[in-house]
Amino acid sequence: MKAKIIMTLIVVLGTAWSSFSQKCKLPFPEGKHLINTDEAGKNIAMEGYDLTSFFTGNPVKGDETISSTYQGITYLFATKENQNAFDKEPTKYMPQYGGFCAVAMFFGKAEELQTYDLYDVIDGKLYFNRNIKAKAFWDKKTPKKVIKKSDSNWNCVVTELGLDINQTYKEPESIK
Repeated sequence: MKAKIIMTLIVVLGTAWSSFSQKCKLPFPEGKHLINTDEAGKNIAMEGYDLTSFFTGNPVKGDETISSTYQGITYLFATKENQNAFDKEPTKYMPQYGGFCAVAMFFGKAEELQTYDLYDVIDGKLYFNRNIKAKAFWDKKTPKKVIKKSDSNWNCVVTELGLDINQTYKEPESIK
């Protein structure tokens, strides 16, 4: 009798775990996005940092007079050249996990950054870490391992929190 109860419990838990892990392996929900935007509610991405500048190793804030809009989000740039580069290939410069912490995404969460100094460009993609503690985990676990799990969890987080691209964007309160 006791063995039967234990077996039933194992089957139930296994089924629940299987459906949770499968949900996060679904393909990216097309037509949705989740982007780290300013707290002032102006829909400016990444607190106004020029995304292209991270790829040259010299991150700087953009100028509000040099901006582009992509999928309803405003991106600022330090120079017209950077703006033109972004406009030609916006997806090339988009930060992974919407600009939220890569390590938090490893745990299935979208968390705001405390600094923009902790980032890596790996295989042409931009990744951020929330703080020194997250960066230490990133380095210890190795970026490739963190990225693999974070990629899977990202689909799940966007499915739950993401907004339709054609909808007026406002970062979800649950992330702030």
